Amino acid sequence: MKGTIKNLRDSFGFIEVEGQEKDLFFHMSESSQFESFSIGDKVEFDLGEGRRGDEVAVAVEKIEQ
Repeated sequence: MKGTIKNLRDSFGFIEVEGQEKDLFFHMSESSQFESFSIGDKVEFDLGEGRRGDEVAVAVEKIEQ
């Protein structure tokens, strides 16, 4: 899937996905590029299951533009 980094915190962030109402959570452990992410970056990712059973983004990688 593809989306846009909407929000970043110390060790996690949220991805906005076009056509979806809710942003997807992702943890820094799901990307080797976390430290280089900026709000507005385009990313590709897979869907996974979080600790609470909700959908989260995994294997998050920046799309070179």
